[in-house]
Amino acid sequence: MKAVLYIAHGSKNEQTNKRMRLELEKLSSLVDMQIQQVAFLEADPNIKEGIAQCVKKGATEIILMPVFLLPGVHVIKDIPEQVHSAQLTYPDVTIHIGEPLAASSQLITDTADRIFNKKIETKEKQAVLLVSHGSRYKEASETFQLFTEQLQKELKDISVYDSYLKTSEPSFKAKLEELVKTDYQVIYVVPHFFSINSFPEKIEQTVTAFQQMFNENSIVCIDPIDFNENIKIAIQNRVKMIDN
Repeated sequence: MKAVLYIAHGSKNEQTNKRMRLELEKLSSLVDMQIQQVAFLEADPNIKEGIAQCVKKGATEIILMPVFLLPGVHVIKDIPEQVHSAQLTYPDVTIHIGEPLAASSQLITDTADRIFNKKIETKEKQAVLLVSHGSRYKEASETFQLFTEQLQKELKDISVYDSYLKTSEPSFKAKLEELVKTDYQVIYVVPHFFSINSFPEKIEQTVTAFQQMFNENSIVCIDPIDFNENIKIAIQNRVKMIDN
């Protein structure tokens, strides 16, 4: 019997984990699999406990779906290491690891929609600044650059740039300062994070500070990623890629 185990990052805040769990449990109506569980990389239940729950319900084949945006350290290193440990306990269970949402068409469409929802109608020059976490793994920045290029095609006449909060370059603050000092009159700052995350709030605080320093520019903070229909379908499709 097959199972899908959704893997989220996890938080020290149990209410945050509860919100994430509730959102992922809603996927059960979209994913055609009898056994569906939620586990966390850095909270309880952890991945090994999640696998144990699936096995207890009769699973002999498990699809691990990382609910992550980019292939950073968690997707490339941490999750596979925990899966390897669990595989030693359950050698007869087949375990597949899915791909993060990356540059899926649904995520690109969702990002464009969020920008258009707050788009200012003007003839002035406009730009979009995407903000991701940053990673020491080049796969993450390469995927984010691909995402930026695909979003540029979707937005057409609005220039799209990428930036990072940590580790990778260019840094968010440096890139935002660079853009406000050019001839862009409107800049849309787009958090590339799920809404169930503390980083969007920190990004918004930075935007507020820049709005006060550079009040001749319109700096618009776009909403983070929510678990709407686009995102649910993107996750569903990632599961199908392995299940087919």
